[in-house]
Amino acid sequence: MSKIIGVQAPFTSKKAGWEQTIAANVAVGANDFHANRVYNGERAIVTKVGIWFSPIVHAAGIKITMGVYSGSGNFPSTKMAQTAEYTTNGTEGGRIVILDLLTPVVFNAKTEYYVCHHANAIITIERAAGPFSSNIYGHVFYNVAYNATLPTTFAGNTLSGGMLSVAAY
Repeated sequence: MSKIIGVQAPFTSKKAGWEQTIAANVAVGANDFHANRVYNGERAIVTKVGIWFSPIVHAAGIKITMGVYSGSGNFPSTKMAQTAEYTTNGTEGGRIVILDLLTPVVFNAKTEYYVCHHANAIITIERAAGPFSSNIYGHVFYNVAYNATLPTTFAGNTLSGGMLSVAAY
């Protein structure tokens, strides 16, 4: 089940990631598979992930799948869980879309994880931190043909700057 919430009322059970913006957005290319590093201060069971669409009009019919990967040293490695495929309806602009993971995962305390998203077309999402020219935030991506089933391992190593507004719940 998916849930779309307004940014004025954040989903308060966030366990890791970002529900804020620096009033800047970034267009994510079609078939770009992005991973954003998140930390959790204490052990938590994660059942959902979310992404904050920028307040522009997004086309209906864009397919997006999200997931959680383990990893370390700025790079994700192994898929822990993923969502079902979500299809945009054109009303996501300026909102956080929260999707259920197909299976819950445990985030151990003080451990690095990655919230990932993959779309079949260009989407524009909010940026939680910058500058986009620096990879101090653990944001990586690679281009691979979209598939609703996320790969078992994250094969990309292209570092990208900034932190995108994604979170685990």
